[in-house]
Amino acid sequence: VKAKLVREGDGVFSFRPDKPWENDSLHLVALDAPDDCGNRGTETLAFFCGRRIEKGLVTLRDDGMTLIDGKSFFPIGIYSVHRCAANSNSIENAFRQLKDAGFNTVHTYDWKRGESYSEYQDMAEKYGMRLLNNPVSPLPKTVANERTRPNMLAWYLADDASKRMTPEQLRMRSLTVKRYDNAHLTAQADSLGSDYRTRYADFIGSTDVFLPELYTACGSRPNGYEVLFVDYQVRAVFRELREAGVVKGVWPILQQFKGWTNEVGTAVTEVVKGTTGDLTFYAVW
Repeated sequence: VKAKLVREGDGVFSFRPDKPWENDSLHLVALDAPDDCGNRGTETLAFFCGRRIEKGLVTLRDDGMTLIDGKSFFPIGIYSVHRCAANSNSIENAFRQLKDAGFNTVHTYDWKRGESYSEYQDMAEKYGMRLLNNPVSPLPKTVANERTRPNMLAWYLADDASKRMTPEQLRMRSLTVKRYDNAHLTAQADSLGSDYRTRYADFIGSTDVFLPELYTACGSRPNGYEVLFVDYQVRAVFRELREAGVVKGVWPILQQFKGWTNEVGTAVTEVVKGTTGDLTFYAVW
């Protein structure tokens, strides 16, 4: 391969294959080189050769607002969509009810690829729902196969991010996804912790979007401080973004978590009244 590398400038090399690559093909490039002191460094990079996505491009405005084809999009989402007694064990009933309730974005923990997941994706498209999509291994194949779905919103790369990987591992995961699909966003979720410096601080550069996990309904009844709690936590995230000098999407997750069992709807509604900006929240389904 070294004989086929052509130097085109300072540190810039090009490689011309013997024959054109197939469309929608995946490629890996392994780099191994020493520095001036003889220390060797290796890096494996991936890239995708395929059709450019022209419609449904998801980006961030300079204030962090989500844009789809340049138009503002306000994600109102729900986690853990699945068949259950509440929807008569019908995924289509679930989406019909979610649509009627005003949701426009969905996530599921039943992400094993197969007939059931394909139906979930198809129903989301049918009812106009955007996908917060969990890629599965092998990551490149999943992204390449699903990147052209017209209702894709973002790739959900980590739940409880700081407990599962390092910032660099998540950054590389996001970078891998972006090499195959730069038409959609990458996202991570995590709780902020109790310190002034949040758990997100070290992960700011890892993905496009952060979903702070806000446990707003944990006790047996409201305590009256839910809106203040959300406001404080979200302000902490934006403070750290300002300090880092970067713009990211922030989609707070308002969670009902083993509490307020009979008042979840009221809890979510009241907290939403006190928040601004992009919003995504958990609810029981």
